[in-house]
Amino acid sequence: MADYDPACHSTKKLGLLDIRIAAPYDGTLVDLGHATDQVDRQHRPFLLDVPGSRNGGAQGPPIEIQWLGEVVVVIFSLSSYLQSSVDLVRERAIMSTAGTIDQDDVGEFLMTDNAFRLLLHAKEPTDTFNFWCAIPREPIRVGDGPKYSEWAMSFECHRPPCGHGKANILWDRNSDAYA
Repeated sequence: MADYDPACHSTKKLGLLDIRIAAPYDGTLVDLGHATDQVDRQHRPFLLDVPGSRNGGAQGPPIEIQWLGEVVVVIFSLSSYLQSSVDLVRERAIMSTAGTIDQDDVGEFLMTDNAFRLLLHAKEPTDTFNFWCAIPREPIRVGDGPKYSEWAMSFECHRPPCGHGKANILWDRNSDAYA
């Protein structure tokens, strides 16, 4: 059997990734947990096709494509977690009582007043991602088993709205973010 050659099978190992949240975004960061395996980040661009009569109008291919920004969707499963933090995510930082949706809570704005800060903290600063406007938008999956339990969740991360302290930052690698 030939020796393993990293040049042929390049990969990057991050090691332990601490996941922390703050609600509101400028609040105190608290531990959410540790990922079971990998954390997926999907950078989703928003693009607009610009039609033109040269290519048949709206029915034809675009004459230009406009970039309108992007969101990042972060998906992970937690092998170890702090129950109070996952409860806060499950309640979307809005519900005052778990499992109870008060009529006053329906219609709340999330990005402006109820966004999370999501910090994916790695050993190396270049592997750290600090999202300032993260919304738990997709379903949260809870697996309770006889040997262990697992929480799987995702956050849709946006550039914060105007008036927000970090209005133009989708993510950064703030080296002080773990303090």
